[in-house]
Amino acid sequence: MMRTFPSAKRAASKTDTRRGSKATRVPEILQTAARLLAREGYAAFTTRRVAEEEGIRLSTLQHYFPTREELLSRTLSGLIERYAALFRGATDIAGVPPEARLQALIDAGMAELTAPEVADFWIEVWAMGRHVPFARQLATEAYELGTREIARLIAEINPRLGARECADRARTISIQFEGLMVLAHRYRAGAEFDAGLAAAKAVCWAVVRAKP
Repeated sequence: MMRTFPSAKRAASKTDTRRGSKATRVPEILQTAARLLAREGYAAFTTRRVAEEEGIRLSTLQHYFPTREELLSRTLSGLIERYAALFRGATDIAGVPPEARLQALIDAGMAELTAPEVADFWIEVWAMGRHVPFARQLATEAYELGTREIARLIAEINPRLGARECADRARTISIQFEGLMVLAHRYRAGAEFDAGLAAAKAVCWAVVRAKP
């Protein structure tokens, strides 16, 4: 199962003594940036703070991401690409019935998006979207991506439905994902969260199987 924010592997240092290439260093910087945004919020998100957290010189980070805005934009867009891989990996499984593929998507998506750090990250992005246009755009792209993949599976499961009905049902399921992120942010774990998770999954399948 993919995890958006792998655990930090080292303590921050003001001196960069590690070797690295763009292929390895850029993903590490973006993971660190995502963790920092989730933990400390948009106000604390600076290139200097990310460099400290990653354990590299500010000049090294700025070689790859000259400005705070560029680093933030790449952090968000990189996560969109990872979610695209997550959803398509669950839906594009040759020879597997659509019900099983949708089950895989729901299970993988809810496990990923309700991890506390991930939920914190997306709530921060939603808040940023009120004032930062590219954050709003990328959050919308993530929502639309997941909704399209769900609608495609609903159409396979229930071929009597028209495209509009499949899209509407997929949006209802996407809302369950977003609600669970808020629940995970609030409760982290425990009976309240477990009950919400079970209810959300039940709603998803009721929506999929409802007659036209």
